Amino acid sequence: MNDSSDDNARPNDSRRRFPKRWGVAIALLLVLGTSLFTIRIVMGRQMPTHRLGLIDGKLAPCPDSPNCVTTAPGAGDKSMEPLQFTGTVDEALDRLETIARTFPRTRVVSRTDRYLHIEFRSWLFRFVDDVEFHIPPDQEADRPLRIDFRSASRTGYSDLGVNRKRMTQFASRFSASTD
Repeated sequence: MNDSSDDNARPNDSRRRFPKRWGVAIALLLVLGTSLFTIRIVMGRQMPTHRLGLIDGKLAPCPDSPNCVTTAPGAGDKSMEPLQFTGTVDEALDRLETIARTFPRTRVVSRTDRYLHIEFRSWLFRFVDDVEFHIPPDQEADRPLRIDFRSASRTGYSDLGVNRKRMTQFASRFSASTD
């Protein structure tokens, strides 16, 4: 007699089974993808949590969080040097806009006679940083214009130095374009 019970006890080796770990990995990817999409939608609608614009003719101070840099005096570790420009206020604002557009994911929000507000978005999560420039009117005509700025993240506590790095690059490009 031929014993065929061995054939029924073993699975068919010619078929490959889908490993359970692949199913778990796909489920995790779906959850991660959905989470990233949701975060992007929510963050795309974020509104500034800090004051924008001029307060008594000056840019608003940085918040207590380390995700901001400014040219305002007394800003401590958030302090940077203002930009210098020889020319008219309109020429300076035009140059600022032109340089801002060399950065990816930028949008000019508003411009007045001495003020410029630009949004910079991060690549992955679309976090928004607000960058403001102001050219104070009380400057002597025979000196280069001082251009104050403030760059702050809308959300979060730390920006891992992104605002300082961006404004250092911005200042370098601005300086190179005026030489």
